[in-house]
Amino acid sequence: MNILETVVLWTLHLAGLLFWPLVLVGVIRRAKALLTCRRGPPILQPVRDIAKLLRKREVLADTTTWVFAVTPWVSFAVVVVVGLMVPLATGRTPLAGRADLILLVYLFALDRFFRTVAAMDTGTAFGGLGASRESFVSTLAEPALVLSLWCVGILTGSLDLGEMVCRFAGLAQLVLSPVYLLVLLPLVLVALAENCRIPFDDPTTHLELTMIHEAMSLEYSGRGLALMEWASMMRVGIWLALIANLFFPAGLADEVLTPHLLVGLASFALRTVVLAVGVALVEVTFARLNFFRIPDLLGLAVASAVLALIRIVTLGR
Repeated sequence: MNILETVVLWTLHLAGLLFWPLVLVGVIRRAKALLTCRRGPPILQPVRDIAKLLRKREVLADTTTWVFAVTPWVSFAVVVVVGLMVPLATGRTPLAGRADLILLVYLFALDRFFRTVAAMDTGTAFGGLGASRESFVSTLAEPALVLSLWCVGILTGSLDLGEMVCRFAGLAQLVLSPVYLLVLLPLVLVALAENCRIPFDDPTTHLELTMIHEAMSLEYSGRGLALMEWASMMRVGIWLALIANLFFPAGLADEVLTPHLLVGLASFALRTVVLAVGVALVEVTFARLNFFRIPDLLGLAVASAVLALIRIVTLGR
């Protein structure tokens, strides 16, 4: 790519990564309200909430250490790096050729590690409880994530996410193959688990004893809380973008400086909004699972990914 293409790609990617996930979270909240016959908040309410929190002063407990203070910045930075690895409106990414599936998994683990340690650093009961539950759920979700993306890597012959998306989009015959659903199912379940959405967790709950993700950020305020919430919303956007581009790649642009880029931007916005409405539909249809039943659902995700891997290895598709 020349300098102009690089600048356009970085600008569009950063804009889509930093701001579009906030809109998607607003769509989820508004859709949930409309589906339950309520008016709901404006779609841009998450943007206003983040802006308001960024203007507020941060209050730190006397018992916390530097780990608690730096975790929001580390989490935000790690999620931004992950977002630069995942294709959005085009098959190209700013970090193409420099990052792959293995790094993606490790970066998610690094983000989770800092958030878990920071939650325990507060010394509160709810922080430790949320950290323990987060670690438990992620331990069950990571095998399904690795196996399902590994299946896509075998089919495409690459572990680079941009290459995986472009090559997987060319395998149109897989839509009618059982492998398609066997890989899609675990990724959807892992996306819901990693973002602490129903049926694994309720992001809107105010009951501390049932919280997972929210219990880990109870002690944050001001800029720290803004960065934690912003990173959480970006994770939702990254997962929706990954699923949309891997399994529903219609309209994905191949190049940056072409008229097809506008089609790619519109297609990406439409596909992610549809998936966001799907998340809202799931959350108003299903109840939150009992915590001790979560292993059953994530076990189903692992089993589905293993079956997909066996079929790919034995039959090649």
